[in-house]
Order: sequence, then C-alpha cells, then structure tokens
Amino acid sequence: MGSLQKTAACLLFLSVFSSVSHGQLATFICSDVKTEYNKTATISCISNKKITHVVVKRCENCNKQNSCLESVINTWARKDSSEEGRIRLVLQHNVSEVHIQEVKATDEGGYKWHLYSDAGERDGCATLEITDPEIPKTMKEHVATILVLLFLVLCSFAAILYYKYRQRAMARGNFADILRNLLPVLRQYESAEENVSNQEV
Repeated sequence: MGSLQKTAACLLFLSVFSSVSHGQLATFICSDVKTEYNKTATISCISNKKITHVVVKRCENCNKQNSCLESVINTWARKDSSEEGRIRLVLQHNVSEVHIQEVKATDEGGYKWHLYSDAGERDGCATLEITDPEIPKTMKEHVATILVLLFLVLCSFAAILYYKYRQRAMARGNFADILRNLLPVLRQYESAEENVSNQEV
C-alpha cells in the first residue's frame, strides 16, 4: 500500500511539473530610454509570451507610491493613443512599444506598464530621460550673448567717434597756436612797412 502511495505521489508530481513546463509563466522586460529634446522616443517592453493587453501610466517615479497620473495607454478601454496621437501604442505579438513624438520636458520620468498575456500579468517600469530639455534656456543664453556683442560694438563705435573728435579738436588747437604765433610776426611786418613808408616821405 505504501509503494502505491509513493507511485501516485510521483505521478502527481510529474504531471504538475510537466504542466508548469508546458504552460511557462510570462516574463516581461522593459528598457529605459534616453533621447534628445523634440525627437521621437520609443519605450518598449518585451515578453516571452504574446501580449494581449497593455496599460501604461505616466509617473514621476515608478517606485514612489501615488506618483502615477492617469493612463496614457489602456487597451482595455480601447485607448491606444493620447494627446491627439502624439503618444501612441504599437503592439506586435510579444513586443509592445510606446512612441512619443516631439518629446517635451514634461514627458521625462517613469512609465509604469501593466502587461497582460494568456500566461499571466506583470508590472514593469521604464524611465525616459531627455538629454537636452532646457532648449528655451539655451535660447535665452544666445539672446544674452547677442546683447553683450551688440554692447561691445556700440562701445567700439563710441570710442572711434571720441578718437576722431579728439583728433579734430587737437587739429583746431594746433591751428589756433599757429595763428597766435603768426599774429606778432604780421604785426612786426606791418610796423616795418609803416617805418619804411614814413622814411620815404
């Protein structure tokens, strides 16, 4: 009787092992993404089984509780895109991708995935990092640089005008000095001519 029980237990174990090995549990891998400002970002999750449904929520941090906003993708509710198609889901067998066009600074952060398959469901998290989200600040820096250059050009122009004015003033001063020196000579010449004319008379 004991051997029959052992045999039954072994058969039960083998049947359970075989059903588990044939009905493998679903696994999902979600990858972090880094992209440039205003480019298209593709956040993807891959499964070893066919993905049937996807729910994606935008979060400040996937690991932080209550930081997730409303779903941007929810195939249960037939929501395959949001923001007039700027964010959209591409689902092909065991690969799910969320394409975000013209990424903005507000797109940066975590994306919490709820993935469903016939073999079970899993949660995943992917982080989107934008390498240059501060384009407006860069534009402001360019404006500041242009203003500084304009100021330097105006200063140079003012320096040139001052130099020319000084040269003219110096030229006027030299001419005045020449006139001052010539006046005594002219007076002496006039007095000499008067003396000559007086002697002739």
